[in-house]
Amino acid sequence: MLTDKVYEQFEKALGAENVSRDPEVLKSYSWQPFLEIISVMEGWCPFRPALVALPSSTEEVHSVVKLCNKHGLQFKALSTGWGESGACSGPRTLC
Repeated sequence: MLTDKVYEQFEKALGAENVSRDPEVLKSYSWQPFLEIISVMEGWCPFRPALVALPSSTEEVHSVVKLCNKHGLQFKALSTGWGESGACSGPRTLC
């Protein structure tokens, strides 16, 4: 769980409309359809992201990675979400 102070730093970097820690949004980012196909699990990853961020430029990605490093978060880039490699691999992961 991120503190309000840390969350506000991501909001400042990306704008409030481009970050979320809403439980339903986080849940939607923990679904990987190919996990069922390869019979690893039922599509739900064991971890949900601590935060979902939607940067729209190289500079914003840079800001997100810097904030992750500053606060001990793992950064997990996700493009299409169509593959288990996009799954969060730990509890303090940002997608």
